[in-house]
Amino acid sequence: MMQFLNNLNGTRLGTILQTILYISGVPLFQDNITSDGFTRSGATVFRNLEVEGPHPDDPLNTRCYGALGCITVKYPEQRGFHLFPEPLHDIRPEICLYTFAAKDKCQQVEPDDLDRLITGPGRNSYWLTHGYIENSHRPWIQRMASELLDNDNEASVFILDWGKAAEPPYTQAVANIELIAAYAAHLMLMIE
Repeated sequence: MMQFLNNLNGTRLGTILQTILYISGVPLFQDNITSDGFTRSGATVFRNLEVEGPHPDDPLNTRCYGALGCITVKYPEQRGFHLFPEPLHDIRPEICLYTFAAKDKCQQVEPDDLDRLITGPGRNSYWLTHGYIENSHRPWIQRMASELLDNDNEASVFILDWGKAAEPPYTQAVANIELIAAYAAHLMLMIE
């Protein structure tokens, strides 16, 4: 199983699979796995997410992003099409919280504050985000958040805005979404 996952590392399918498993509590980024399948990094501390740099074993093709893990460019000869994500401090994702009591007002949330938010048993948390060449201010996102709160007035709706990283060129936005997916998984785990 570990060999299969390592073969997928750096591919789109691998990123999707890693994100699903990571949200489930199974972090499977290449640099965080030991031979027994346990992670070395332990608990996530968001202050460590800014750490970025080349992987010591493969500095040209693998870049590490602190607690978010490492991303490998699978086809370095096609470097123009297979890019590394921009650093998280350049992407500057933002998180807005909407509740029924304040469904028209974005409450900016810092990642380090997420562990203090109490969603409570039986209360739902919904996460919304946008796609390429968009941001969280799109009317469809605002309508969706409002509809979710109208149907579940005890819920929390989080909107993750990564608009600064969703701009052209498309190949860079595709690379950036790998890091945004790992970041989103960390955020979701913080409020479980």
